[in-house]
Amino acid sequence: MARCRSIFLSDMHLGSPWCRAQNLLDFLSSHDCSELYLVGDTLDNWHLERGRVLPEKHLQVWEYLMRMARHTKMVYITGNHDRFLHKDSQYYFLFKNTFSHMELCQKTVHTAADGRRYLVTHGDVFDSTIKIPMVEKVTTFLYESLRSMGSRLPKAGRICRAEKLYLRIIRLQEMVTRIFGDPEKKMLKEIRSEGLDGIICGHTHLAKCKYINSLLIANCGHWLGTCHALVEKEDGVFSLLPWNDTRTDEAKVPKYQIAPLEATARLRTR
Repeated sequence: MARCRSIFLSDMHLGSPWCRAQNLLDFLSSHDCSELYLVGDTLDNWHLERGRVLPEKHLQVWEYLMRMARHTKMVYITGNHDRFLHKDSQYYFLFKNTFSHMELCQKTVHTAADGRRYLVTHGDVFDSTIKIPMVEKVTTFLYESLRSMGSRLPKAGRICRAEKLYLRIIRLQEMVTRIFGDPEKKMLKEIRSEGLDGIICGHTHLAKCKYINSLLIANCGHWLGTCHALVEKEDGVFSLLPWNDTRTDEAKVPKYQIAPLEATARLRTR
């Protein structure tokens, strides 16, 4: 089992038909860490609120996370797909009481091994498009329609073609977002105002780890296609770790049963 000081996972979208749950199980069972950050859109309420429940494999991922939370510091940061867990939501205290081993917040500050401090947030607050309901609805419709089209491609070369199509979709989304305001400029302004050394986020599904004027801008990527995790080594150095094993066999993961889990998975916004 590979050892890391901290692991950051974003945009797992448990509940979405495109979530690579098997990849997540393989990754989690292959890595050990002291701190695990779920950087937003962990539960995809946009799908759960349509009456769907978490599939068995997705439930296994959640159960494994709950098992880890007993011996690992775990922070759940809410995003735009799981905003039903924001502090002003009716489900916030229910979630906190049910999963008390997990810290729930909208943003936090991570102190690395070398003493540097980083803002950890999903990143949707820097995206002006989701503040415009009509733009958000249109982009969501196009995104899901194109993903569905990609899944219906002929079996031969389906994975490769679907990945290329999906990359084009998120590149297009990034272009639209920049029209309404460059998120990176907003991020830099935020971390400078708070005297921090960088930001760790998700939201755009575009994995990256770069420095701008000595400030770290890191995006953890996503688990809907080309899977990535952001890891911090014991010396405080960050790097992106791709995890693109697409095996479909059942993972040998010890089950950790939680009685209210399935009921909580059915929670939906009204």
